[in-house]
Amino acid sequence: MYEIAANAIALIHATLIALVVGGALVALTPRVAARFPRWLSVAYLISVGGTLLSALFLGECILTQWERTLRDQALPGSAYGGTFLQHYFGFLPSALTQPSHFPSYLGVILGITAWAFFRLRTA
Repeated sequence: MYEIAANAIALIHATLIALVVGGALVALTPRVAARFPRWLSVAYLISVGGTLLSALFLGECILTQWERTLRDQALPGSAYGGTFLQHYFGFLPSALTQPSHFPSYLGVILGITAWAFFRLRTA
């Protein structure tokens, strides 16, 4: 049961990462952003803001903490060390997966997104 919950959290986590990365790319392309559904824009901004707050106040993503806790409950000692990105996306350059860089990256992503959406709405 704990392993199934941990896998569900990992899937949700990967989906949120795809939403954040994809949303940032959409924000930089005005033609696509103009067709972007408003509810998805709101979901994107909430996910970026929540991730940024989690990184700032907890030091890491709360979903990573929950997944590791559930994996440890399923099989003690089975939780991975490091971040979600380091574990599942190990092929990425280490500069992108270091926890100390997350608030900076997310701040830049949120700033670019806010600027792009504001520019799009006023144009």
